[in-house]
Amino acid sequence: MAGWPGVVVEDIVRQAHRLKNEMFVMGGKIQGKPLLPLPEHLVGQDGSSTVLDCLAGPVDISVLHSIETIVIEWSHQIRDILSKDSAQPLLEGLHPLPRTEFEFWHTRTVNLQCINDQVPPHPWPASGRVSLVLSRRC
Repeated sequence: MAGWPGVVVEDIVRQAHRLKNEMFVMGGKIQGKPLLPLPEHLVGQDGSSTVLDCLAGPVDISVLHSIETIVIEWSHQIRDILSKDSAQPLLEGLHPLPRTEFEFWHTRTVNLQCINDQVPPHPWPASGRVSLVLSRRC
């Protein structure tokens, strides 16, 4: 991409990262579990999460935007999980067996546990850095 304008290169990289995150989330849906993607500034070239160099000084606005965008996406995923209602089959006029209720709560438990496993308690690997960057914004 040598010789391309910087704005074009940045846009291509941003769109590629967005596509990568969408594929990551879709892969989780295929596996039956919610996966929370990381902001582009927290992912290294090899896919491992890296420590933000910008934490030593002032935080770049693009880093904040990237983190805030991902946190909003996370909240949408979590909202989708929590908004499902165990009574939905009844509201649709179906006559589910009690097993359906148990399966609903088992699935919700598995999904919430999966999210909890991705955001472990402090010291958080990459997700902790997200909160650290956002807290330094103030």
